[in-house]
Amino acid sequence: MKPTFKIGQSVQVNLGDEVGAKYDNKNYRVIGYIKDYLNEYVDGKITGMKTFQEGQIRGGYKYHNYYDFEPEYSTPYLDVKDTIKVWGVRLGYINRELYFFEEDVIEIDEKDIPYKYVKWTDEEKEWMSKESKHWPRDEKGRFV
Repeated sequence: MKPTFKIGQSVQVNLGDEVGAKYDNKNYRVIGYIKDYLNEYVDGKITGMKTFQEGQIRGGYKYHNYYDFEPEYSTPYLDVKDTIKVWGVRLGYINRELYFFEEDVIEIDEKDIPYKYVKWTDEEKEWMSKESKHWPRDEKGRFV
């Protein structure tokens, strides 16, 4: 498989398409969208690929040994059913890497990314600074 993107290449991603591991009530690990409520396109840089594994988590429970009456622990393990490759993208140089499916990554012209990606605008930061001055605090100045 030849990679579609190169490390350091500029791309655009929708934050609502971020991929991660989720678990259902049967301890089954599924790879899918974790923030589907967002819909904001941002620029970033490709930092590499990662493989996620889907499957059933087995073990991880206590059982009693009837010969010496001491509880023993079964080490959990992942029974792998499928392996999924995703692209790692950074939105800022010191931000953590986010993962996206290949079809959700859009190639763009070369752009530089900020030192740190912050979602808040300057107006929102100023409003929060003014608003927090009215919040209740204890005698040491900490928020209650």
